[in-house]
Amino acid sequence: MNEKPTILPLITVTPAAVTTVPVVQTFDLNMRTTLENIQLQLAGSYEQSVGAETMATEGNVSLIDSIWIEVDGVVQRLWKGPALYEGNRIMGGAALAQTDPAVGVAAGKAFSSTLQLDMGRLDLKDWINPKTGKPQSLAAMTYLDLTDVTKAILKVQFAAFNRYVSGNTQGSMTYTLRATAMELPGYRPVKVRGRQLHFDLIPVDSAVDMNITGTDRKVPLLRPGYLTRGLLLRVGSFGTTPNVTAITPLTNVGVKQSLIGGPSIDLKDKLPVSVFQNAVGNGRNGITLRAGYLWIDFASNKQYGGLQKGNALSAFDLVFDSAALANYQMQVFQACTHI
Repeated sequence: MNEKPTILPLITVTPAAVTTVPVVQTFDLNMRTTLENIQLQLAGSYEQSVGAETMATEGNVSLIDSIWIEVDGVVQRLWKGPALYEGNRIMGGAALAQTDPAVGVAAGKAFSSTLQLDMGRLDLKDWINPKTGKPQSLAAMTYLDLTDVTKAILKVQFAAFNRYVSGNTQGSMTYTLRATAMELPGYRPVKVRGRQLHFDLIPVDSAVDMNITGTDRKVPLLRPGYLTRGLLLRVGSFGTTPNVTAITPLTNVGVKQSLIGGPSIDLKDKLPVSVFQNAVGNGRNGITLRAGYLWIDFASNKQYGGLQKGNALSAFDLVFDSAALANYQMQVFQACTHI
């Protein structure tokens, strides 16, 4: 497959105040080919005229509240900006570029970061299609086919600037976002039962209260119609300015499931979070995730068979223990493919 990069028009945002939430920014995806990925380059600056600011744990990617694509009015590929950065690290085996200035009084304090909205996003090895006997890539099957689409729009919701930095006096905030779409001319993804597959990081619970000391707490996960690769957990104080992320109130975590007409099993034994923190780097160049994130992988060997098939399950739950920490919440994202 030949790749063709297409640069989309540059967007510039200049918030009137640190508390201003910018309007949704849009990029028209006018190409009628298949998209492999969209690279997003954020760059900006601000001034700190008094004292020293406090900076978000996640840095300037905190400015990108969410990213998604609307295909003929249907929302697809919805990601939180900071979660996408960690998703890039997990699936790519390394962090993408990010630069934040030192805190303190200064003018023209520059920041930048790169995110990749990958239409495939799965790093599984090829698997053998039992119907054809031929190897297939599930990631390639989820590339976004725009050939017969009437309207496709990439949308970005920025957060207020004080989600990124806060304290004393910030001014002259301005930043740009450049999007580059990687097209695959002439390639049409394989459809399953007449439908295009696509991969998402779906927020199954965006506000689990972590100001509770509890054992064997549960979050139900999506089942029918989904192949699940893993779970990404984000723990922090999301109402503060700036955002703070820390795994502290999450102590142990596991996954339970029940097969339809069958037994209940511990898919992942409930273990200390440190086990999953250490496991994420295996086969991924020894990466570690940012503070407050945890990746629970169902296919760490990158084999198709590790995916959890929701249609075979009557119950599917994240199970965890928590130690109370005021103002903290947990967001649970399910990395899965629609089938």
